[in-house]
Amino acid sequence: MKLRKAHSADLEQVASWIPDAEACRLWAGPLVWFPFSLETLARDINFHHGHSYCLMAGASLAAFGQLVKKGSGRCHLARIIVAPHLRGCGYGPRLCRELIQLARRTPCRVISLHVYRDNPAALKLYRALGFREQPGQSTPETCRMELEL
Repeated sequence: MKLRKAHSADLEQVASWIPDAEACRLWAGPLVWFPFSLETLARDINFHHGHSYCLMAGASLAAFGQLVKKGSGRCHLARIIVAPHLRGCGYGPRLCRELIQLARRTPCRVISLHVYRDNPAALKLYRALGFREQPGQSTPETCRMELEL
């Protein structure tokens, strides 16, 4: 498996992994509307800003995620998604570990993320990776988590 920068052609495949509005909400949050076009999706997730990555399994796209530099030693992990036929096979944790390692090679000292509380698989993953909830920044619907590097 190899992490690489996402290419424009990858976005079409990632979009095909999002079958409905609920899946879109869980993946991208409230600012990305479903149904979307490739143009609106790219715009809404800031795809062309250079912080999107793909985890490749050979020549196949296995997972996608973003690591956004926020300044002041902070990065934000966003929009983690695994190809539907590969879910439960360890690609989500692998992608997150790769993105964390990428952050360690930058001035980033803290990685943050937001996750919906009704997404237990994601909550379990992030906790297992060492992310801790930030209660003062969380809401009843979303959990803000941080990992100190």
